[in-house]
Amino acid sequence: MICWEELLTHLQTSVYQVPKDSIVQVWINETSLKPIVESGYRAVLSAGLYLSKQKPVWSSASHSMWEDTWEDMYSYVNPV
Repeated sequence: MICWEELLTHLQTSVYQVPKDSIVQVWINETSLKPIVESGYRAVLSAGLYLSKQKPVWSSASHSMWEDTWEDMYSYVNPV
């Protein structure tokens, strides 16, 4: 199974456990990578590596827009 990090960080309970042979996509917060791997899971890090991401529109806090972030992606430093 391949799953997003939320299954481990927010949804795993005593009733539901993510199988240890799962691959976890760390996409929200790169600091989740280390504890996930140390828990015995394989992981794919994509946090900080998206070519586009959503940012707020300055004229309205309730709306967002997608903008190019090539500079962000190339300047990203892997924390691990």
